Amino acid sequence: MFESIEIINNTLRTSQTVPGTPAQYAVGFSTDVAVFSGLLPVLFVNNVLMGNGGDAFAIPINTTIDSDYNLIHAFANNYTGGSSSTGTNDLFGNPDFIDGELRVSAISPAVDSGATSAQIAAVLGDDFSAGPRPVGVGVDRGAHER
Repeated sequence: MFESIEIINNTLRTSQTVPGTPAQYAVGFSTDVAVFSGLLPVLFVNNVLMGNGGDAFAIPINTTIDSDYNLIHAFANNYTGGSSSTGTNDLFGNPDFIDGELRVSAISPAVDSGATSAQIAAVLGDDFSAGPRPVGVGVDRGAHER
């Protein structure tokens, strides 16, 4: 049992959708919609989602997640089922990965465009490699700070 979930500064890449299989999604939230509707206790911020069709977010019908400052690319649908309560600072475009560890290039829209800890307190001060965050003029979206 949990009271809330915070998914912050991650990089998620899905594989190719196989014809004839259920719709693929990068992030899926499941709940018993018969007993729950409204805002799910989920904060999803500063993430990079790279797809190949399917849905970026599968959210139960009649529910909403707090999702903002994400970079979303190559999905057929961004939010399905439910919705994002914010999302006004989401970006849609190629993250321009430069290696197999899903690091972004200097020209990626993820660079210096994420939320800071002053905007969203849950944003951490280090990246996946334990390097400092931010480096440069702002926080990068995704697991790695450039």
